[in-house]
Amino acid sequence: MSSTSPESGLTSTINTIQRGLFGAVITLMGFGAACAVHDQILTTVVLLAVVGGLLWLQTVVLRLPKLINEAAEARGIPPFLSGAQR
Repeated sequence: MSSTSPESGLTSTINTIQRGLFGAVITLMGFGAACAVHDQILTTVVLLAVVGGLLWLQTVVLRLPKLINEAAEARGIPPFLSGAQR
């Protein structure tokens, strides 16, 4: 039986997602730097699209605790993510 709380599990999941996003950004920036030699405008557009997508994804990830608490309350379960804002 695991002694990990749902909150620490969610925190771990969010941290994993953020690490993955950071790795993706670094990879894409390296790819973009290589492409910049050939076509700077295309690279700029691609990187702006990636940054915009990552910002959107971050807003989704940051809303997860609140949405989880709301879903729990809708099912009659007390909220278990104490750090979630209402």
